[in-house]
Amino acid sequence: LVTYAKYFLSGKFKQAHGVKYFRCKQLKINTSSKRTIQTRIDGDPAMDLPVNVYIKPDFLKVIVPK
Repeated sequence: LVTYAKYFLSGKFKQAHGVKYFRCKQLKINTSSKRTIQTRIDGDPAMDLPVNVYIKPDFLKVIVPK
């Protein structure tokens, strides 16, 4: 996480090594593992994979200083 701090602070996270950036309306997160993998939401145990994520347009407004 410390490695990515400079990218977060500079607003250039998309340029960090190993980061893939894309836009979508929905996303399915799956695994190729045969074992059960449990997700976490805010650090709390949640549902098992696969997970379908649907994006709600214009739901979250973020304001950052220039």
